[in-house]
Amino acid sequence: MTNLYAILILIGYFTITGIIGIIVNTKTKLPKEVKRKILHTIAFLSYFIFMFAFDSWLISMIVALVLGVCTFLFISILETIKPEFLLFFQERNKGEMKLTILEVFIIFAVSIALSWGCLNSSILGLIAIMGWGVGDLLASIIGTLFGKHHYHKISLLASKSYIGTLACFIGVLVSTLIILIVYHFSPLTIVLFSLGAALLGSTLELVSLDGLDTLIMPIGLMLFSLILYAI
Repeated sequence: MTNLYAILILIGYFTITGIIGIIVNTKTKLPKEVKRKILHTIAFLSYFIFMFAFDSWLISMIVALVLGVCTFLFISILETIKPEFLLFFQERNKGEMKLTILEVFIIFAVSIALSWGCLNSSILGLIAIMGWGVGDLLASIIGTLFGKHHYHKISLLASKSYIGTLACFIGVLVSTLIILIVYHFSPLTIVLFSLGAALLGSTLELVSLDGLDTLIMPIGLMLFSLILYAI
């Protein structure tokens, strides 16, 4: 029954947060970039349900994959019959959101299989998803709203800002620190690993172009987190 309850919790979570997101997007005058990241925030915070509400990693992984595919197909249908509904997503490019959502749930499934399924631990998955979620969120919002100095000398990175990279570094650092403190790692491990994760995460966010940070950041942080299992 636990898996059924977990699915019901997911449905309730996405229903409530979806309604809140629609209200915020349509009834407030928040900056566009903030509105864009509402869906991002709803998505990465749902990872806690996948990791802790289910009693089987396999069921959790399958639900994540099914949810990703179904959402992708649903948005694809909306694009055809009711394209005006997609204004809620504040897309930069057509089709951006459905691809991002699919990528998110694929990453969820991979992290659940590796962290919970193979290593029987939630640490690796939490560091990867929360590091990406918080780091990318802050980089996007802070960088867009306050970024005045960009990497103009590197043309491919001209759209990225120094303050955005710093915000990402702080986001990954703080989220990783909190996770390692909760799991009672030694102070030295907490500090050194968190700094390493923050440096790696912010670098990957910087060099990931065209939204690829959704894949590259969590995968990189997952691989880096394997160090914790060798300590």
